[in-house]
Amino acid sequence: MLDIALADNSHFKVDQRELENSMLTYTVDTLQSLRADLGTIAPLALLIGADQFQVFHTWHHWNDIFTLAHLVVAERPGAEANIHGLLQPVAEAVSQRFSDHPRTLHDACAGRVFRYALTPLAISSSGIRAALKSGRTPRYLLPDAVLDYIRHNNLYA
Repeated sequence: MLDIALADNSHFKVDQRELENSMLTYTVDTLQSLRADLGTIAPLALLIGADQFQVFHTWHHWNDIFTLAHLVVAERPGAEANIHGLLQPVAEAVSQRFSDHPRTLHDACAGRVFRYALTPLAISSSGIRAALKSGRTPRYLLPDAVLDYIRHNNLYA
């Protein structure tokens, strides 16, 4: 479905490496693999939600992520990316890395933290699945081609 959703957008590429790996992988493993493919010069950014940013300390080898990629934190409605509430080691690591301008993500291959405020839209995969299960249409909440695929394959009904 992700391939279908991004088919007309050349700015994105779906990477299959986690699906092709039969072993348990962590984000840091995937980033190490991507970094090996991209080399040490190309910038790489990991987009996470502000909710995950608040529990970043629970991620496997969280501190190594800064050596592999920039961290772009999507601020969702009701969830802002700030260091208040982060565990001390994470707060210290993050406070030195915040960047106020996206251009700085091009200046280095990894290591910065950028906050990105999303337009508040109440769209969630669980809401889409619930609408489909109850017979309501989730049209306009996902690309038409994805909705056609879901209907054609009788998913979430």
